[in-house]
Parts: sequence; C-alpha cells; structure tokens
Amino acid sequence: MSDNAGLVHDLPTSIGKTLGGMTPLLLALPRKAFEVAHLFISNGADVQATTEDGLTTLALAARTGHSDIIVWLFDKGVDCEQWDDSGHTALMHAVRAQSVNGVKGLVQLGADVNVVVVNKSPGLGKLARQTPFTMAMQDEGDALTFLLLEADLDVRALLDTDPELIARYRDADC
Repeated sequence: MSDNAGLVHDLPTSIGKTLGGMTPLLLALPRKAFEVAHLFISNGADVQATTEDGLTTLALAARTGHSDIIVWLFDKGVDCEQWDDSGHTALMHAVRAQSVNGVKGLVQLGADVNVVVVNKSPGLGKLARQTPFTMAMQDEGDALTFLLLEADLDVRALLDTDPELIARYRDADC
C-alpha cells in the first residue's frame, strides 16, 4: 500500500459531510484515490452516501472506470439504477465521462442500458428523453456505442426516444 493508506488508516469513516456535501469516500472516488477509497469502504464508510446533487458513490466510481471499486460498491448494495437529482444513473455518468471500463463494468453487473432520463427538474427539455445509447452517440463515443449495442439494447425504444438523432446517426458515413 502507498503512504496515503497509512495517513488515513486511523481516520474515522463516519466523518460528516464536508463543504459541498461530500464524505471522505465521495471525495476519494473522483480523485482516483482508490487505495484510500478501499480503506474507507473496508472500514465501514457509508457506501450509500450521495453528494448534495444526488451523485452516488457508484456514479463517481463509474466516471473513473475503476472496475474493482464498481464491483465492490455493487456488492455492498449500491443500486445501479439510482438516479441523481437530474435523473441520471451511474451508467449515464460513465457514458458522459466516456469511461469504457465504467460502462463495461456496469453492463456486466446488469445496469439497465434502456433507461431513459427522468425529467425531475423543470427546464431539462430534450434531456428528459435521453438514454445511455443516445448520450454516447451525441458524444461521438463509438466504443461506448458499440458496447451498448452489444448489451440488451431495445432498438425499438430508441426510435421513440430521439428519432432525429437516430436518423442522423443512421445516415452518417460510418
């Protein structure tokens, strides 16, 4: 283990949320401090903690693509399908971050590739009808697009989600 592990070994894992609604575990995940995150989790950190805008530990881990942490959080009971305050799931966060390992890990754990963003906030407009697949196409994430196509993707539902985007993608020179 690195020197970081020794520094945090004696810290309590129940430290309250800091400025911005972050627990120590929530702070460690996006910083890719995976050894520290492992220490917090193995010492009882609240894996169900969320940021003030509803991001889960799994969403933060999925963005970075660390498959061991993703599996560990899932095994600890973190819900793959939990939405943040804008209606996005961990899979959607992995797609937005273009994290191939994050998407692979979540798909292997059974994340719903057909989930549609739920409009929880006024003014989201077109976002209310996005899926992980349409997000990947908009971001030109070809590797992610093919990963999602290989999963249990409901192509008929996609046509209802964003027919204009699907038509543009179909007509593009690929």
